[in-house]
Amino acid sequence: MAPTHSSDLAGSAGVPIPRRSVRPAGNARLQRAVRSRAKDAASIAQVRLHLSATREEVPFARAAITRVCEYLEIGDRLTEDIRLAVTEACTNCAIHAYDDSAESPTYILDARVERGVLRIVVSDRGMGIHESRAQKAPSSGYGLSMIAQLAASSSASARPGGGTRVVMRFPLAA
Repeated sequence: MAPTHSSDLAGSAGVPIPRRSVRPAGNARLQRAVRSRAKDAASIAQVRLHLSATREEVPFARAAITRVCEYLEIGDRLTEDIRLAVTEACTNCAIHAYDDSAESPTYILDARVERGVLRIVVSDRGMGIHESRAQKAPSSGYGLSMIAQLAASSSASARPGGGTRVVMRFPLAA
C-alpha cells in the first residue's frame, strides 16, 4: 500500500485513503457527499469517484464505500457484503479491463440511494465483457459470481463503445 499521511482520510476499519488516489478535489467531493446528509438517507448526494485501474487503488474504493455505509448507518453484515462486492468489481477492473498497452486506465465507482436501495455502479472503458459471459455471471468467474450472491440484484454488461458496467443493488432497512 502506498504511504499515507496523518491528514489522509481513513475509514473506521483503519483503511487509509491515500490523497494521490483521486483527481484534484476528489477527497473534498467524497467528504461533501458523505457529510451532506439531507433530511433522510434516501436523499444522499451521489458519490462518484474516478480511480486508476490498478490493484493499489482498490483499497481506496473499499474505504470510500465503507465511509458511505457508515454514513448511511448500514449494519455490519450488510456493510461487509457491500465492501466485498465493491472490492470484487474494482479488482476486476484492475486485473481484466485493460491490457498493458492502455494509457491511464481508469474506472468509475458511483454510489447513490434510490428509493431505499443503495445502487453501486462500477464501470470502465476497457476491453469489455463478452455479452455471453455477462449473461452467465454466476458461472463465469469468481468475482461476478460472488457479486451475484452478495447483492440483492446485480448485472454485468458491455458498455457501448467499449468497457464493462457492473450494477449492484442492496436494499436498505427501513
